Order: sequence, then structure tokens, then C-alpha cells
Amino acid sequence: MVWYIIRRLCVAVVLVLAVGVLTRLVLHLLPGDPVVVLAGIERAQDPEVVKAIRASLGLDKPIYVQIAVWVWRLFRLDLGNTLATQQPVVDVIRDTLPRSLYIVAGGAMTGVLVGIPLGVTASLNRNRWLDWITSSVAALGISTPVFVVGTLLVLLLGVKLRWFPTSGYVDFSEDPGDFLRRLTLPVATLGFGMMAFVTRMTRSTMLEVMNQDYVRTARSKGLMESRVVYKHALRNALVPVVSLVGVELGTLLGRTVVVEYIFNWPGLGTMLLWAISLRDYMLAQGIVVIISVLFILINLLTDLAYGYLNPRIRYA
Repeated sequence: MVWYIIRRLCVAVVLVLAVGVLTRLVLHLLPGDPVVVLAGIERAQDPEVVKAIRASLGLDKPIYVQIAVWVWRLFRLDLGNTLATQQPVVDVIRDTLPRSLYIVAGGAMTGVLVGIPLGVTASLNRNRWLDWITSSVAALGISTPVFVVGTLLVLLLGVKLRWFPTSGYVDFSEDPGDFLRRLTLPVATLGFGMMAFVTRMTRSTMLEVMNQDYVRTARSKGLMESRVVYKHALRNALVPVVSLVGVELGTLLGRTVVVEYIFNWPGLGTMLLWAISLRDYMLAQGIVVIISVLFILINLLTDLAYGYLNPRIRYA
């Protein structure tokens, strides 16, 4: 197990470097010059001003030299400074990352805590009205894009019923109640799609597991049906569900960009869009690297959870 984790971490380092380098290359190929954005239209007409700004930011060097410098800094855990404000990228990420994690964690918890019971209920009521309703809601959640869900929630719960604020952010330390009210709609938007996937997967795996021999044996011993379902069947049915949750967590990190834009939530996704619009290479690279690290860690923890839920799984 230890050697498996070490190998995965070594591969993770290579992947993070590759993602960061590709991000810089893609941004470099996009039209637009960050120096012109920083200097302004009038000052950008002066070649000496543009040259001085480019030299001060290190953008006068060849692209391969810029990438090599960035990689060297990354090994020292230094993501550099933003081009626009010269603020350390680490400080920007430290301020905005928790706001995005609030949405991701809330959406994941909503999807799991609602999806698993719904999936179990649907499997125990197969081909009955409760199963049909649950399956229909799950199919709706899978087929509806996240921006449609967010827009509908804003119009219904925010504009028409006025139950929740439709945009903005308030820190928890300032007003816990208002923070939770503003967090509800973004979390519901992310959680609805994840709930649908978890419900479908839980229902499918439970139907398969409930027909296994060990379940029939447990019933023949006279065990209570609830113990058979939740003690024997559900634990084995959760192995593929854990795999799905791990993949969906990584997907939620990408969906937060759209959700933060809809609800004007100042998180990491909003900052990434701002960095791309300004061609702020350092900030965009730093954010993408952090998202990559989170995605890799989520997948590693998911693999380790397999072994806990199913002792037959071993990692060499």
C-alpha cells in the first residue's frame, strides 16, 4: 500500500507539471497581450513603455525560458506573482479556494446524502410508483445542464419566491445566517446533478447485489430485512458508487466555474476566468495547478476507499 501511494504521488508530480506547462502554452497562443492590458491603450502606443513593462514581468524572455523558470519556482512551492497586481498567487488562491470548496463540499454532501437513500429506496420498490418517480427525477438531473438548473433556481426560489439571495457572497464570520442562505442555491445547483448520478448508480448496484447468494443466505438465517439491506447488501453496493463519487467530485471542481458565474460567487473559478481574460499567465497557471492537485488527491483517496469497502481489493 505504501509503495502504491508513493508511485501514485510520483505520477501526480509529472501530471501537475504537464498540466501547468500546457496551460501556459495555450494561454500564450491565445490572441491578446497582457502587457497591452496592463499598460492601457494610450501607454501601449509607446514602445519604450511596453518594453519596460515586458522586461519587469519577465515576458521578454523566450517562452521556454519562462516555462523553465516557472517549473523551478514550482519545485520551491512558489507560484510567483500575478501580472496585474503583483500580489503573490498563493495569497490569491488562499483567499478564494475556500469559497469554492464550500460549494463543492456542499454539493457533494447533498448528492451523496440524498442520492444513496433514494437509490436504495428505488431498488427496494422496483417497478413501483416510488421507483418510477425516483428514476424520473434522476434522469432529469442527469440530462439537465448545470447552468439551466442554476438559472431555474434563481428564477423560482430567488426572484419569484424570494426565499434565497440570488448573488453575492458574505463571509461566515460576518453573518453565518446570511452566508448559509447565499450558499444554498449554488450548493443545490451542484448537488442536483450529483444526486441524480448517485441515485442511478446506487439503484443499479443494489438490484444486482440483492440477488447475490450471500444476501439470500443472510435472509435464510432469519436476519431482519433492514440488517440484510444495510449491513450486507449496501456495503458491497457502495464500491462502484464510491468510484462514481470520486469522478463526480473532480467534475464538480469544473462545474464551479459556471456556478460561481451564475451566482456571482467570488471563488477560484471566477478568479480563473478573470485571469484568462487579462492573460494573467501566472495566476491562471497557479489556479489550474491547484485544481489538478485536488483532482489527483480525490482520485487517490477514492482508490484507497475501495480497499476499505471491499477487502478483496489489494494494491501492490
